[in-house]
Amino acid sequence: MTDTAAVLDTLHKSVGLAMLADRQRLRRQLHELAKRPDALKQAQWAERLQASIAKVEARRLSIPHIHYDDSLPIAAKRDEIKA
Repeated sequence: MTDTAAVLDTLHKSVGLAMLADRQRLRRQLHELAKRPDALKQAQWAERLQASIAKVEARRLSIPHIHYDDSLPIAAKRDEIKA
């Protein structure tokens, strides 16, 4: 595998970390960059990819942590309720 092919393969795999809504567009743009390399466009593409990955991470971190107040009587039966 050539150097360029290895880089493109790595970039293609990193698209999987982006938001689902962005993945197809990013893959299509990467495919176009592979056909016609352009350093400026590649840098812009990488910025869009990083922004999308950052959104995924921000959403992941914003998920509230569920905790149960053990002083409530129902908390003792939470495993039974889940089942």
